[in-house]
This record gives sequence, C-alpha cells and structure tokens, in this order.
Amino acid sequence: MATLPGMVRGNQRIEPEDVQLQGPLLDPKYTDDAAVQLVIQDAARARTYIDQKQWNLHWRESDVLFQSPRTNQAFEGSTVARANVSRFTVAKHVNSLVPAMKSGVFYEMPPFLIRPRPATSQTTARAKTALYGALLDECKFEQVSERAMESMTTFGTVIVKVGWRRDTKIKKIRSPKEEPLRMKLPLNGEIVIHTKESETLIVTDQEIVEEGLTIEVCELGSVLVDPTWNDPNNLQHAKYAVHVT
Repeated sequence: MATLPGMVRGNQRIEPEDVQLQGPLLDPKYTDDAAVQLVIQDAARARTYIDQKQWNLHWRESDVLFQSPRTNQAFEGSTVARANVSRFTVAKHVNSLVPAMKSGVFYEMPPFLIRPRPATSQTTARAKTALYGALLDECKFEQVSERAMESMTTFGTVIVKVGWRRDTKIKKIRSPKEEPLRMKLPLNGEIVIHTKESETLIVTDQEIVEEGLTIEVCELGSVLVDPTWNDPNNLQHAKYAVHVT
C-alpha cells in the first residue's frame, strides 16, 4: 500500500532511538512520529477495552428508550397490528430532573461566589468574580451544563472537556486619516477643529489574538481512557486520555 503525504501508519514500533530520557523528574521526550504512534496504540488499546465491555450497546439502548420510537408490532400468529403508543418514560423523568438540577446550580449569575482570603482584598475578589463570570458567559457554560446534566441523567455518566483557546484573527480597524487640529484658548481650554483629513476614515488590517475558555460535552465512546484507570471522576489524572474528533 502506498503512503500518501500526511498519512500516518499506526502499526510501526517505537524504537529506543525515538525516546530521549530527560532525567528522573522529567517525562521522556518522544520524536513527532513516535508520539503519533504512541497515541494510536493507546487509543486502540482503550477502544478494545470498551468494545469488550459492550458499553456502546447499553448507551444505544438508553438512547432508544429516551426517544421511544414507535414500532410496528402484530398479534402473535396473525397479521393484525397491535395498538402502539409511544411511552416516553425515560424522557419524562429526564425532563423533570434536569430543570430541577439546573435551577439548583444556576440560581444566580455568576453561579459562584469568590471570598477573599486574608492576603486578598475584596476589590480583587469582585474583579475575579466579574472576569470568571464573563468567561463562563462567553463559552456558554450554562447551556453546556444543561446538556451535560441531560447526558448524565440519561446515560448515567457524562464527560466534559474543558480547555483554553487561542485564535489569531485579522480584524479591520477604522481610524481617521489624520488627527483633528487642536487650538488652545487663552483661558484654560482648547477647541477641536475637524478637517477633511480628520473626517476621512481609512481601514487597516490588524492581527489580534483572541483567548478564552472552551467547554464541550463529549459523546460517549469518543473519549478513550487508560483501561487501568479506576477513578472515573478524575479523568484528568489518568495515565492518558484520547479524544477522537
């Protein structure tokens, strides 16, 4: 089989020369190709573990129970169709529990309160509260949390991925061609005289960097965690976790 540009082969072995030890307190350093091979092998190992447990079948069954699709059934030994009414039992319970949990968490905005420690002033605590609240609003924290609660109630578990984005964009900046004239008055003050150049706007492209918080609900089965990890509520401390997107 030919190898195309950018193609990754996951069946290659990691050789000793691909790993560089950096001391007892530092993680070993892998080459780019070896790092890709390690991720592919870890993901395959975790995927095999999930398939052996057949959790995907249970998640699909819970999804079907939530949607409760109408099926065509007939009486035994005949072609007479049975009366079929969808029973949204699971959906009814989910739709009853999620609003109650959401109102308990988001009873005010922002949904948290920062209390200053002895070395922190109240002004700093208020500033941090406003900053964190703005970051949560920007990443739609309340809407994503509602989706997480729905997944947790329907499937019994949920995985939420939190990160930090850094995007470089080109923004058009409009500014006057020249500054207006300013003339000082004899008594303290000045007047501003606009000219043709000061009223003419020019558009320039400026490169800006936007940063912010990101949060998303991961589809069950798309996050592959180390099979030896036995603390489900602390996935950030697992040996490895691969998110397939």
